[in-house]
Formats: sequence, C-alpha cells, structure tokens
Amino acid sequence: MVAEGLVLPLARALGVVLRERPASDQQVPVGLGPEVDVFAGDPAHRELGVEFSTGVQHRALGPVGSDRESNLLAEESLGSPPRGDDHSGCVDAPGLGFDARDPPSVGPQARDLGVGRNRRAPRLRVFFERDRESVRVDEAGLLVADRARERREVEPRVATGNAFVLKPSERTPFTARKLFELIDEAGFPDGVVQLVNGGPDTVNALLAHDDVVGASFVGSTPVAKHVYETAAAHGKRVQAQGGANNHIVVSDSANLAFAAEQTVSSAFANSGQRCLANPVAVVHDGVYDEFADRVVDEAASLTVGDGLDERTEMGPLVTADHEATVREYVETGVEEGATVLLDGRERDADLPDEGHYLAPTVFGDVDPETTVARDEIFGPVLALIRADDFGEALDVVNRSEYGNAASLFTERGAEAKRFRHEAEAGNLGVNVGTAAPMAFFHFGGRKASFFGDLHAQGDDMVRFYTDETVYIERWPEE
Repeated sequence: MVAEGLVLPLARALGVVLRERPASDQQVPVGLGPEVDVFAGDPAHRELGVEFSTGVQHRALGPVGSDRESNLLAEESLGSPPRGDDHSGCVDAPGLGFDARDPPSVGPQARDLGVGRNRRAPRLRVFFERDRESVRVDEAGLLVADRARERREVEPRVATGNAFVLKPSERTPFTARKLFELIDEAGFPDGVVQLVNGGPDTVNALLAHDDVVGASFVGSTPVAKHVYETAAAHGKRVQAQGGANNHIVVSDSANLAFAAEQTVSSAFANSGQRCLANPVAVVHDGVYDEFADRVVDEAASLTVGDGLDERTEMGPLVTADHEATVREYVETGVEEGATVLLDGRERDADLPDEGHYLAPTVFGDVDPETTVARDEIFGPVLALIRADDFGEALDVVNRSEYGNAASLFTERGAEAKRFRHEAEAGNLGVNVGTAAPMAFFHFGGRKASFFGDLHAQGDDMVRFYTDETVYIERWPEE
C-alpha cells in the first residue's frame, strides 16, 4: 500500500494542507481521507510481554506500488519517526494525522474502526510483515466509478491501496480532466488511476470486465439501479447512489428569516443540479404565508448569469435538453394546479446569448401527490406544501420514494428529536439547509436513493475499498 507516497503529492497538488503532529500525543485531524493505523503484527508483541492479541486486518483490494517509497515520503513530509524497539510498522498515514510513536495495538481491547483517540473518523488497521517492507495485500484489483464526485472518489481508493478507473459523466468531463492533470503533476505511477470517457457502452464494458472487483456510481435512480444489478450480476461489489427529492420541514416555531434564506440556498445553489438540493418545503400552515413571501423575495434577489462571472449567484443548466426537461416540469406544475409564486421561465435580456438558463421558480400550495412534489426535477424549481401540523409534514417527507436527505427548521427540541428518529432519509439536518455529511461520516441514502450495502465516505468507505481478515495470535509461555 502506498497511501503516503501517492496521497501526499496529490494533496499538495489539490491544495490540501496536511499538518504536522505537535509534541503532545494528541491526534490532529486534517482534511483528507481515512486514517491508516499501520503496526507490526508479528512476534514483536512477545517482546512487549503480550500474551494474546486480536484485531481486524483490512487488506487493500489491489496494490499500488512500493511501500518503502511511501514511508520515506511520509517521514520527509511529516517528520521522521523514532525507531525505538524497531516497531517500524507503527505509523499513521495521512488522512487524519501521523504518529509513529504509538506502540503496536495490544490485548483484546485492540482498537478497531471508529475506536481510538480520534472518534470523529474511522481508523484503518493494516498489518506489516516484520521481515518485509510491504503490506500483506490480496492480489491486484481494480475499482471503477461512473459519474462520481471526482476528487472524493479518487482519494479513498488510492489511500486504501487500490488501482482505479474513473468514467466521468459525458456531460461534464472537464473537471475530471483537470483532476488528472494534477494527478500527473503529483507524479502518480502510470496506471494507478486512469480516466476513461464514454457513454453507456463504456460503463457496461467496465462493469463486466474480469479485472474489475468493484464499482461506485452517483447519478439518477434508474441508472443507479442498472449499475447495481449489472455489477452484482458479474460478481462485483457495488455502491450505487441514486436520485433524490429532498424535503425541508418548517415548524411554526422556526426562525423564518433564517429558514427562508437556507431553503433558497439549498434549492437553487448549482441551479438545483445536485443530489443534496432541497426542492420541496413542507411548511406549517400557521407560518406558511410569511415563509412563502420571504422565500420569493430571497429567490428573486439571486443574480442569474454566467458561472464565470463573480457576480453570478446561480448559473445555467447543464444542457439544452435538460433545460427543456425542467421547463416541461414547470408547465406540468401549472397544469396540475400549483400556484406560480415566482416564474423564472422568461429569459432576462441581460443573460448571455449562449447558455441554458432558467431563473428561480417557486410554486405555492402544491399538492404533495403531484408531479412537481414527487419527481426529481434537478433544476431551479421549489415546491411549497402546506401542513396542518408537524406530524403531517413528517408524513409527507416519509411518503417520498427517495430517502437521500431532509432538514427541519424548528426551535422545539421535541420536534428535533422526533425528526431525528422518524424521518426516513439517510442524511438529516436540524436548522441546516443542506444536510451534507462531513467526510468522516458515511454519506447516507435510503429507498430509491441508494442501492448497495456500504455507503460512500467514513468507515463504510474503508470497508468497501478493502477486504477484512480476522487476525488472532497467541504466544504461550514456555
């Protein structure tokens, strides 16, 4: 495994700062990937008087290169570790810190994923062979990702020792191209990470290839289901994140100014083209009118224009076809009886001639069973629904076929507690416009929003990208 040798230069290229550990033994978090706790799993335990040791060994799905190189780079970048009793395998790779001073994990209380000094992130334990300078890994493997969040998908695969092929969306290929320019600049060995462009035929070929051991996908629900079924049919491990139609619930106790600001930010950022956008707000009837007025004022104030213009607050839609689809949804909303509170269909004369623009559109008094309330529109369209009480609002959330995210605005702890326990979504927020989990938590998803067992990010990510082996050793006294 070469987590250090590859991730450190990539971190520099991407502008990620890896901080040195202070003189104390306190674990220092930094912003890249899971921590890797590497230690000697060999008779060195006996030298410490260890009678019994147990733990879980995570093996990378595919080796990436020389571990000697990785150790040297880590020592050069973060400080050379003391050698002590030659337990040289005991290091923490970049991710959340670096400490070569920890003794090998010992005893039945040995640390496992999520257990240790830093409870905010998973710990990946990898065993060194004492008499070799390489990590024991399984045979070479290859993982693929389709339409994934490019940077987040590359880091964990490489940090856990795998080779990786990225197939970006054919609609948005340039981010991946820039990322791979940085990867080349960082000095990755040829073949460790590869970029393949293409459409459905390319995806199907990757999913069926004998050398591919796993696949990760982010996209619409129909395609996520196809990726999941196809990869599983060929014996691959797979995580497929699908579509979403996330909800915001606004209690009659909410701070309405704050809730309206956060709702607009969530619904219209990136023109609504993201899986964590909240395009539906379910509002208590007692505060509905005031909230709707605030939302309309907030949304109307957004500056729509070229995404490269610093004054722009909302840019264009991705393609002409997608613009046409979103406009069709707006027409459907009108036909189904929703009230147009803010109409973004008229093209502003100040907009650039090129680009596929639709300004923020807000529907009021939307029936929760209509198309604009139930479908994933993936555009700058917000539907407001009235609810008589908190229970009815929560029921609207849970009737959705999707379960990606939901947020609640309230000043009542009892409502927050009930929401936390009863809302059927994988990412929940209270007084948070966008319930986006930080990298050391897994990215939740339920119902039609996720197909698979292990989610992206956090300890699920580590388990998905590695194979686990239970390790037991005993050194009886003579």
